[in-house]
Amino acid sequence: MTPLTDTATQVRMPPIEAAPAFCDLVWRREGDAVFVAARTPLYDAAASCARSGMEAAGFVLDGPHVELDLAGCADIERLAKRLAVWTAAAERELAFTRKRDAARRPVAREAVELLQDGLDSMIASAASAAWAFGGRLDLAERFASEPNLTRKQFDWACGILGSATAAVESVDARLATPAGAEALERAYDEGVRNDLLLACRELSGLDTDRCREANGQGWSATTSGPGHRLASMDSLSPTLAAHALALVFPHRRQLSPALRDRLFEPAPEPSPAP
Repeated sequence: MTPLTDTATQVRMPPIEAAPAFCDLVWRREGDAVFVAARTPLYDAAASCARSGMEAAGFVLDGPHVELDLAGCADIERLAKRLAVWTAAAERELAFTRKRDAARRPVAREAVELLQDGLDSMIASAASAAWAFGGRLDLAERFASEPNLTRKQFDWACGILGSATAAVESVDARLATPAGAEALERAYDEGVRNDLLLACRELSGLDTDRCREANGQGWSATTSGPGHRLASMDSLSPTLAAHALALVFPHRRQLSPALRDRLFEPAPEPSPAP
């Protein structure tokens, strides 16, 4: 009787028909278990954020093309899941990189010039620019003079100009509303209109902090915008002057004495005590 003996047997794995999908690679077979593909930006992003895992999975990372050796792969489905995770990570990484690079890339000169024309127009009057830009006049002047702007700087400058334009439009709409009849009657006097323009400029000159502090100097929070807008004008129409009269009145004690007396008449002296 022949004794039973253990015989070593080697189980041969069936050949892998195709490499799992990964990034945007187009695989081609180079051997029983070796697949290659041309490098792509998405693959390079994956290699950057999952290098050690990809090397362990059989990738040769430093060659001129992509190479994946699956000879030692015991679970192709598990590998496919890992490749899907790395692909998602690579897509996020590549999107971030492209967004960052786009933000650093100079914007077309034509677009920059159009934006800078708008900034220059708004900055042209220093008196109006100071209030309309809300403390960002220095930035507006810088962006208006830069020879090139990155996308991030361009978007920032557009936001600054948009806010300033909206501030001016809001104030202009307020000043276009009907004024009180009594104030309008006084505003038809050219001398009164000229004095009101001077009063607006005096108060704007005192309002150096743009109402950030309650210091009793210059305009208040509600009168600052229209007050500075009126102060920046060359002259006042009767309607604008009527609004100016209402705006200046609460701050009349800050005006120079002669101007205050012309606009609001001197207060009567108190009668002496008997």
